Amino acid sequence: MKKLVVVGLSVLALAGCRGPQTLEPMTDFDANAASIINKKGSGTVSGQAFLKQAGGGVVTCAGNEVALIPATDYATQRLRMIFGSSDYGYRDQFTQAVSKAEESAYYDLRRYTVCDAQGNFVFKGVASGTYYLMSEVVWSVNQYRNAGGGLMHKVEVKNGRNSEVIMTNKFISDA
Repeated sequence: MKKLVVVGLSVLALAGCRGPQTLEPMTDFDANAASIINKKGSGTVSGQAFLKQAGGGVVTCAGNEVALIPATDYATQRLRMIFGSSDYGYRDQFTQAVSKAEESAYYDLRRYTVCDAQGNFVFKGVASGTYYLMSEVVWSVNQYRNAGGGLMHKVEVKNGRNSEVIMTNKFISDA
């Protein structure tokens, strides 16, 4: 019985080692820098988010949110930790990447829209500046398993111009 308890505790200890990774950006969140999201501009950001399945099918972000996030030092550092880049990236939905406790302002100082059935999205009236786009593309493989994940892309916005972005990954296997 003691042997069983020791084995059980060892398994629990090892399972704890595989828990979510806690990411700690070194830069504090700057609400003033992120407040650009509330400024009116004449720029537009439009695009599509989709992933290609192993069998060649394409799955879009249909019905999912797209976030437009000001490219503050904090956001840049945080997204680099999650996606491995601050320009664009894909994160498998099963990758465990958890940020430190955030102030709610980090999430409040963004804009959101929803992808249409074809995976198209648009943000109008965006002020000139640098932003990040984030969305998820997820599908069911079977009743027990999903595939897909999160996409991120950096975009430069200039007043009076449309910045078009395609968010995808070269090839995603759902096997």
